[in-house]
Amino acid sequence: LEHGGANIEAQVQANFHHRLGQLSYRKGDFRKAISYYQRSLELFNTLETDRLPVKYRRQELCGNLALSYWRLKELEKSIAWYDSALVYVDRLPRRTARERQQHQVALQVILGNQGIVLYESGQQTLGLAQMEKSMGFNKMSKGDRSHASFMAHQLAKFALEAKK
Repeated sequence: LEHGGANIEAQVQANFHHRLGQLSYRKGDFRKAISYYQRSLELFNTLETDRLPVKYRRQELCGNLALSYWRLKELEKSIAWYDSALVYVDRLPRRTARERQQHQVALQVILGNQGIVLYESGQQTLGLAQMEKSMGFNKMSKGDRSHASFMAHQLAKFALEAKK
């Protein structure tokens, strides 16, 4: 039964660890956030469900892990976690126009964020291309406009740094 027994207990614990990870991240304790995010992902991966919120949470947790490693300047680990997030996003259903749009937004946010890390790790051309594509998609009407603004800020920052 999807909503009963051990499955619901694992989901409650997974959500609890996710929230603790978010609190730790906001406090700047990225190592602790990583620990909580990893535990949450382990718990979500034990769930036998096809529910979309769980599927999106898995890719979100990979992205959160990538962000935490980026903050610690562990760029290779960050890139690897973004690659994991892309695997989860690839598994998301795209049956309806809404699901296809949600999939594209999630994909472009991950690629844009990964582009920052790629740029900072010395892969400037690939990083810039991913950030520009992400920004272009997300500034459209059904995109994630706040992420498009974030990408624009990052691109401007990198352009200014390149001129110095």
